Amino acid sequence: MDRPIVYSAALPQTTDVLNVGKFGMVGTAWLSQALLGPNTVVAGLTCQPTSPTASLNVVIGPGSIYQLDPTDSTSYGDLGVDSTVIMKQGLFPVAQSLTITPPATTGFSMTYLVEAALQDTDSGITVLSYFNSANPAQPFSGPSNSGSSNATTRTSVVAVTLKAGVPAATGSQLAPNVDPGFVGLYTITVANGATQILSGNIVQLPLAPFFPTLPSVPNNVQLQSWVYAGTDTGAANAYVITFGANDPVPTSYTVGMKVSFTAQHANTGASTINVNGLGAVSIFRASGVAVASGDISSGQIVELTYDGAHFQMANYLGSGTNTNSSTVVGVPYVADTGTQNQLIATFSPAITSGQQVAGLVVTVKLANNITGACTINVNGLGVKNVTLGDGTNPPFNAFVAGMDLMIEYDGTEYQIVNTSAGMFYRRPTGNINIYVNTSTGSDTLYDGTSATVTGVGTAGPLKTIGKAMLVAFGYAPSQFSITIQVAAGTYSEAVATPAYAGPNVIINGASTGSVTISSGAANCIEVQGPNTMTVQNLTIQNNGNPNAVGFAAVSGATMTTSTTASNTVGGPVFYANAGGTMNPGSHTFSGGCEALFGGFFQGTVFVTSSTYTFSTPISVSIASALAFNGTVNINNQTPPNFVNANFVSGGKYSVQLNGVITAQTLGVNFLPGTIAGASLSNTGGQYLP
Repeated sequence: MDRPIVYSAALPQTTDVLNVGKFGMVGTAWLSQALLGPNTVVAGLTCQPTSPTASLNVVIGPGSIYQLDPTDSTSYGDLGVDSTVIMKQGLFPVAQSLTITPPATTGFSMTYLVEAALQDTDSGITVLSYFNSANPAQPFSGPSNSGSSNATTRTSVVAVTLKAGVPAATGSQLAPNVDPGFVGLYTITVANGATQILSGNIVQLPLAPFFPTLPSVPNNVQLQSWVYAGTDTGAANAYVITFGANDPVPTSYTVGMKVSFTAQHANTGASTINVNGLGAVSIFRASGVAVASGDISSGQIVELTYDGAHFQMANYLGSGTNTNSSTVVGVPYVADTGTQNQLIATFSPAITSGQQVAGLVVTVKLANNITGACTINVNGLGVKNVTLGDGTNPPFNAFVAGMDLMIEYDGTEYQIVNTSAGMFYRRPTGNINIYVNTSTGSDTLYDGTSATVTGVGTAGPLKTIGKAMLVAFGYAPSQFSITIQVAAGTYSEAVATPAYAGPNVIINGASTGSVTISSGAANCIEVQGPNTMTVQNLTIQNNGNPNAVGFAAVSGATMTTSTTASNTVGGPVFYANAGGTMNPGSHTFSGGCEALFGGFFQGTVFVTSSTYTFSTPISVSIASALAFNGTVNINNQTPPNFVNANFVSGGKYSVQLNGVITAQTLGVNFLPGTIAGASLSNTGGQYLP
């Protein structure tokens, strides 16, 4: 990496100054390419409906793009043009709203494309003072005293555009093509007469080049999303698979490499697999022989591991009778001839009472969907219950007609192999309430379906909000909301969503005066991406640990609060980090904190027309608003109302490490505090008054 050298008493050159920025950018470029590779990738740039009320707008969240581009395609001051192509970073620090217009024709729909590209822009246009050799005390105004202006800043940004497709009859509409130099990120489909864009209208493109951040890596490993390559595109006995742009693409076959795919064709003999054009490799059984006819069926997910010469298949089907060998496993199989939830399995040769013992495994092709409690009668030996592995009833329509169901007898009933209730999402048909009461509830006796203990079954409140959150995330994401109704009391727990997609959750306390969440040394309430949460009518507090915040939206998540309160909080009360969005509503501050509002690492806090009341004198250890490589956005059209602002002692604002606080004409003294705000411009911090 280059660095300019200067000497004492040497006359400074403009190129010395310009090269500081250029060399730093080039060094970052080589590091980015070493980490991310040569292809365009993006981070952040989430696309979500407006919140809390959906509209015909979508919000593109903060993010960045990494794209090959000439170092300087136009003259960079005295350094001129540099056509060397490097991996440049473009920033998108503030969320942006895009407006969707539905088609005007009844029965028509249209698809919009959200695309992005890196773009260099020159700004800070001003008339500069130039050296006048004839009269150094009177500088020239502009070059040669011409009065001409010059740009003073060159910025690499993310240019995000919304490209409209052609309206067409609903179901036949097509997305527009991506423009040259851009990458496609999302499609948004809207029908005639629509008044809102919901999350279901927004689809991330399969080849959108988002790269996984460190927090998402464990989830991708758990989900095997880097191993599964989708449906093969080859032929019987010659399978072909290709990993997508978002997946780690293998560059060679290595021992231990695992891949899985859905077979399009059944095999009729020895077979090969070609992964991403690396060449056809034979598929062998684990015993070291080539797969035989029928080992792979159409629609089967095939699991393979490379051994240095072949891909060994873990789940080949084999063929033959019920005699087992090292390469052939025969499982009794028959089509169900019963009615819904009452299976009848008549095997031939017949299974006898002496064979129906614990460990017997059979497979039945279902004639009907299973919708709940279910039984099976094997060869007339008597009705036995069919359950999941944890003893619970099969969920509604998780096992459907035509599916091959593998079940194992445990001596009393048949278990569906390797299943439990936690593996299945429930599908809500309307808004749902989950009740919590720290005084009368139980996380082991009751299911949260009732605010009081009814004495009927498991109906009654849960004891903790954390248990209610896990119950809520047992429901699939949908247009419906799951509301956790919290009864009066003090809840000594930290509340957080899981880090995978779940339903829209509302935490509703009885009132700020009667419900307190006391989280100890942890964040009080946290929503993790890609989820949304609403919190209202409760009070939070922790033990003052500066690493423990109040309300937190992280990793691309969104939180909206309303009618809340806080006692002592160690970190910021309202906190957004890692692309999270925080929308704080009316709030009463009754204890000190690090900051009222804190935007960290591309997190954004939107402070609008809500009322913020200080019920007692408090102090902020850093500032009322704190931006650390994030954003605090104060709306000057409908500004917030601070009641008893003179109760706040400490800094008005602090902006650090490329953070931005936008006051939008409200001025440097708008925020509460007794100490003037501080912008650490040497680290890129900006306060925009």
